[in-house]
Amino acid sequence: MPIKYVPFIPEPVEGQAVLGNFNRILRYKGADDVSMTLQRGMPLYEMEKQETVGENSDGNMVIRGECVSACAYLKEQGIQVDLVYIDPPFASGADYAKKVYIRRNPKVAEVIAQAEQELDVDELKAFEEKMYGDVWDKEKYLNWMYENLMAIKSVMSENASIYVHIDWHIGHYVKILLDEVFGEDNFRNEITWVRTASHNDSKQNYSRVKDSIFFYSRSEEYPFNIQYTPYTEEYIADEWTKAPSGRYYKFENMLDPQNKMAAYDFHGTVARWRTTPEKFEELWNAPQTEVPNSHGRVRLGKNGKPIKRCRIVFMDELPGVPLNDNWSDIAYVAGRSAESANYSTQKPEALLNRIITSSSNENMIVADFFGGSGVTAAVANKLARKFIHCDIGLNSVQTTRDRLVADGAEFDVLEIKDGVQLYRNPVQTMDKIKFLIPGLKNEDSLDSFWEGAISDSKLGTIPAYVPNLMDSASKLLDKVTMNRIIHQAIPELDNDIKKVIVYYIDITDEVEIMNFIKEDDSTTVEIELRDLKSILDDVVIGDYAEFHAEEIAGGYAVAIDKFMSDRVLSKITEFNQKAFLNSSAKKPYKSIEISEEGLELIEFLSLDCTANGGEWHSDSEIKIDSAKVLAARVVDLIDEERSPQKLLTNIYNYLLGGVYLPYLRVIDTYERINNFFLDYFGKGKSLEALKSNLWVYRNEIYENGDPDSIFYVDILVAVIIVACENSSWSLLPSSSGILDEEWESYLQSKMSIKMLWPAQRLIAEKGLLRGESSIVQLPTGVGKTRSIELIIRAAFLSERANIAIIVAPLRALCNEITMDMYKAFGNDVTINQFSDVLQNDFWNLFSEDIKRQILICTPEKLSYVLHHDPFFLSAIDLFVFDEGHMFDDGGRGATYELLVTHIRQNITSEQQLVLLSAVLPNSGDIAQWLFEDRGCLATDDSIVSTPKSIGFSSTQRDIHFFSDDKSNEDYYIPRILRVEQLKKLPRERSNKYFPDLSLSTDVAIYNAIKLCHNGGVAIYLGQQRSMKTVFERIINLDKRNYDLKALKDNTNQAELSKIKGFIESYYGSEHYYTKAAELGVLPHSSNLQNGVKLVVEHALKNKYVSCVVCTSTLAQGVNIPIKYLLVTSIRNGLKLVKARDFQNLMGRTARAGIYTEGSIIITDCKIYDNRTNWKNGGRYLWNDCVKLFDTKLTEPCGSSILSLVQDFNIDYDVTVSGEKFIDIVIDHLDERDFLLDYAKKLEKAYLKVNPKRTQNLIVQEILLRQDIISNIENYLCLVRSAETLVNDSKKSAVDICTNTLAYAMATEKEKELLIKVFQKIEENIQQYSVEKLSRYSNAMSGIGLSSLIEEWIVQNELTEKIYTETELLYVITELYLQICGDFRYQEHIQSICKKWIDGQTPMEINNKETIGIAEVESLCNKRISYEMNFLIGNICDLIEVDGENEEQVDQRNILTLLQKKVKYGVPNMTAISICESVFNDRLLAIELAQILSDANIGTDKILNMLKAHSEEIFSCLDSYPEYFKDRLSVLMK
Repeated sequence: MPIKYVPFIPEPVEGQAVLGNFNRILRYKGADDVSMTLQRGMPLYEMEKQETVGENSDGNMVIRGECVSACAYLKEQGIQVDLVYIDPPFASGADYAKKVYIRRNPKVAEVIAQAEQELDVDELKAFEEKMYGDVWDKEKYLNWMYENLMAIKSVMSENASIYVHIDWHIGHYVKILLDEVFGEDNFRNEITWVRTASHNDSKQNYSRVKDSIFFYSRSEEYPFNIQYTPYTEEYIADEWTKAPSGRYYKFENMLDPQNKMAAYDFHGTVARWRTTPEKFEELWNAPQTEVPNSHGRVRLGKNGKPIKRCRIVFMDELPGVPLNDNWSDIAYVAGRSAESANYSTQKPEALLNRIITSSSNENMIVADFFGGSGVTAAVANKLARKFIHCDIGLNSVQTTRDRLVADGAEFDVLEIKDGVQLYRNPVQTMDKIKFLIPGLKNEDSLDSFWEGAISDSKLGTIPAYVPNLMDSASKLLDKVTMNRIIHQAIPELDNDIKKVIVYYIDITDEVEIMNFIKEDDSTTVEIELRDLKSILDDVVIGDYAEFHAEEIAGGYAVAIDKFMSDRVLSKITEFNQKAFLNSSAKKPYKSIEISEEGLELIEFLSLDCTANGGEWHSDSEIKIDSAKVLAARVVDLIDEERSPQKLLTNIYNYLLGGVYLPYLRVIDTYERINNFFLDYFGKGKSLEALKSNLWVYRNEIYENGDPDSIFYVDILVAVIIVACENSSWSLLPSSSGILDEEWESYLQSKMSIKMLWPAQRLIAEKGLLRGESSIVQLPTGVGKTRSIELIIRAAFLSERANIAIIVAPLRALCNEITMDMYKAFGNDVTINQFSDVLQNDFWNLFSEDIKRQILICTPEKLSYVLHHDPFFLSAIDLFVFDEGHMFDDGGRGATYELLVTHIRQNITSEQQLVLLSAVLPNSGDIAQWLFEDRGCLATDDSIVSTPKSIGFSSTQRDIHFFSDDKSNEDYYIPRILRVEQLKKLPRERSNKYFPDLSLSTDVAIYNAIKLCHNGGVAIYLGQQRSMKTVFERIINLDKRNYDLKALKDNTNQAELSKIKGFIESYYGSEHYYTKAAELGVLPHSSNLQNGVKLVVEHALKNKYVSCVVCTSTLAQGVNIPIKYLLVTSIRNGLKLVKARDFQNLMGRTARAGIYTEGSIIITDCKIYDNRTNWKNGGRYLWNDCVKLFDTKLTEPCGSSILSLVQDFNIDYDVTVSGEKFIDIVIDHLDERDFLLDYAKKLEKAYLKVNPKRTQNLIVQEILLRQDIISNIENYLCLVRSAETLVNDSKKSAVDICTNTLAYAMATEKEKELLIKVFQKIEENIQQYSVEKLSRYSNAMSGIGLSSLIEEWIVQNELTEKIYTETELLYVITELYLQICGDFRYQEHIQSICKKWIDGQTPMEINNKETIGIAEVESLCNKRISYEMNFLIGNICDLIEVDGENEEQVDQRNILTLLQKKVKYGVPNMTAISICESVFNDRLLAIELAQILSDANIGTDKILNMLKAHSEEIFSCLDSYPEYFKDRLSVLMK
């Protein structure tokens, strides 16, 4: 009986899918019968591992079992295949047979082969074993085929392809089935394979010489590698000219065929050329060829000028003719072919080689569910693909296993334990059923539904129903089948039938079925149920062997004394009897005789020589011809496997897996290749020797090798040549212009990159390793981090750079980059991550002792540094901006743009600037602004990230999945959401249900519970305040006994317990974060305590938990393994999330190397349900939503500065003119509170007209513009203060404005407005001295706020009066309240601030205040840690202290320390140092500071102090989550 039934529909959320929309396209008798099978799902049986060959790290499989059950197993295991080739039965009416000598010994084979030649009787020419018995009823075949295709589709990845090999008998019907299952739009080709030359099939029709192969893809995106065939001799003769050197060339027309290009003069010829002057000039300047009358690659006319057919093309530079869909160049496998496995339906390896090479890439999974002779698995293995071979026949499994073992493949042999002991396969078993069931005979009067009848003296004829073992759907006896028996089959029997017997293999519930029969009184016929398995269990008699083992010197000897196979002996006996009956005096027959020991029946022997327990696996396969076998020291035997296959496998493991490859003692060419290969990839030597020995080895194998070796040696040669061409030894020196010896130390290290992958090759080709500045636009997860490493390494090695800086937008991302750089460079380079605190803690960076250094910081910190030290810019040799699309990120965007503008204007041509982003659709425009003609754009559309599926939830309880075209649904999972009544809590009267389909958070929670066992799940919330709602709902469900077990079951419970305890230390045992953590759900948001965020990120990365509830912070650049992103809202507050930000969010889903695909599910049912409704805005919302998923519709990166003069929305249908806004405010820019007052007046006037629209964006939008103006003002202060000569201020402002990205993107009108704003700001700052402007520039807060702070400093006598830290904190808090105006809970800010720097937790603060923990966190993280910290930095920068005035008091040291305490929420310098240099967690920093017993340890000494107390420190960390110990361990190394 199946363990369960797995739905056919991909990625189910719960249970099995009910195909409510089941609607067949192809109509035929019984077409809808398959619907019941699909509703029930695929039967999942226990899978038993029979054998493991090799280590099998790739998870390759050879499965004995039928297709549907195999797919159920794969789907349950979360395995998805990337390419499927199937060669199913053709419904041709043939009984395919395979010559079978069970594990045939060559001696037996020789005798039988001789007998076959002597006997002229077809049926005696082989042991026939029927495989699929390709004799079908058409309708049953189509239902069977439909079920198999649906099963296969369910395990195909989103970008998978399928090839279905079929012939003329039923191929036209199968094509329609494929359209049904995969969609007409996903049909790619009907390939015609001409398998044989013309022959005389019939006198009445043309010869049938072809098969059809239908090629479909799963979606619009799928791998396809174009294959080429050589040019024909006729084409070469007609089109090409032979040069003296033997090369062929021709001329291409360079005129624009559409006549749309602007004409220009190219070296004397004016025409509408089809290419740009720059590219044309590259042809002109190319190296001179041997083509007469030419210049470079340009052909010249008699006048010495280019003519229209002027481009010179050489044939050897072109790949050939693209392969079409008519394949006549691959011959079928003839019986005497070296490739033949004596398998009737065997396909040639060349055919599969072409298919697999075209539609898959290395390491992809290739599956064949009707595997036959195993050619698909064998070719996939040779092409470095992973493989799954499945077949129902034992012969197929044995043939494939032996074939793969001979090829050196590693794999598991698995068997589906469906309770059926098949004789050899289902067809043979069905043939023998009548002999196995006592008394069962044919009965002509019965319908074909009945297998036969049993005669009984009392009851007469008893019809017997036997399930069809070929049809997986009929194996289960359920109510549906029993209903058919009672109401269709029995009524058609004769009236005298009193009893029927129903055999079954699986049954849903025997008691339930018997009750069903009793309750149905429509028949008086007795129905008896019998288990067919009890009969089939005795069919197969296992092989028997006697052996003994004895210890010998250095190993063991194993001797096989006796072997017996009842199955083989019975076949031999049957053969002898038939042969004797057909022999004659002229052709006598000598019987085949087997010795008493039976040892000649053995061909292969597998010995497990290492396993001490657990699963059995074979370390060696020994082919034998003798009576006894000795096996000793398997390692020695492996050393003797000196084949191309073995060498190829070793090289693949070395290149792709980093597996150690030893040098070999040289015997001949095999060892030389191994050693020269290691010389080259390890030392950069012996390349020519490697190549020359390759060809020698190839010739040796061609002369002396077997067919497999000949096949593999060509692959070996190709792999090594391609590897050498893309090796780091080859590409890094040439693309960087750095000598090999300079790269040598790195390339010889174990951590070096052996080969450059597409992302690295791209940056190499674009010149980034030579110092070229560039914008790099590549998808998430394709190797950007290693690219950054190579760019920095090349800059250091070339001595172009000593100091590189990496700028990233988030502290978490800076942490991640820092760890990556530590791992890449180790102790060779100094890694220095700036603190987040905006203060002068960078003065000692450029010590003479530090030669090479990598700095890591946020844009704000770098901007702060440049404002305080203008000369810092000249010290940096290489700037790398990661996630470089922040130009339009509100106030941060303005800071970012002005920072990049400043660097752009002030760096020299020797300094390199690289900006990387995954979501920069207008990267070309930004590159043009950023570099003009000095840099380049590095992007490649062919480099793609992991595929994702997009689903929309519906109140109809379905999830609807769409491909790229959101107007056409791809598929849907029906009835996926099961609404259940919840247990009532005390005193509740009304019923409660879950999920509430009107709540997107409920739908998200439901999906998270059902999906978490498949991989990481993130519930994404648009607003911080929704966190409480979701967590309290989860806790409430637990109180109501809703089954949340899956959430906790998919965690590392020991680690989860530590995480829960850690969260509890901050929030208390009753907080919803703590209670949810106990259930297996963790939070992640900006307001969360920093240590908790770090712990959650680490737990997700290591898959210690599978469910997180988060805001957008989790996805902004941090590499987290999330497979499912459940989106509860497409808005951030009142605003629709940007498509670019959403694409970036999606990019964090299904990270490459972690998951093969991911899913984004929109859980707001209204979006899908109202998608066609214009009246309620549903259609608009749907359009807005689907745009988020379309990379082509991703909005271009804009400019926050430009937004200052553009129109802006204050409500969904109300826009404010940017021009009018500038006109109103331009004359009031020097008034401190004008914009805030203006925003309030505008909102008041708006609400008077629209009283219900309180949720508008007026104040938010205008205050954003105030931030942008302050940023511009501050930057102009920087520029003016850095000038030694006072220039015309208007000209200066214009110059600065015209160099911004905003100006480059602006319309002419917008440019006028921008200049107007810059000039007005410049005019306002003219009144201040250069010294004052310098201080205002340092403060980075705008002139209005800076002047207010200056007044406050004077009023509070900060340079005259000595303050304690507590007193300073009090007066600073008062200033903060004065600046920020009214805000919620402002009366608590004083006391909370003091508790915060004392190290109290949110729970402790909450216990003493009258506000909630969430509000405490918001005040601490936003108001105190960020805004007050910034304010204290402003005060430090604006205090004027005269060093010669002894009466003045310098408060800056105490302010600097206070600033850091406010930033980190800790009470002393030691805790601050731990937060800055080790891990930023308040509680742990305070505890470790107590262990060190010193409150004043600086950042430069903290690691050494921790090392000195390491035993005590690590003992303390044992009770904390794993993150802290891991982090400290890395830093201490």
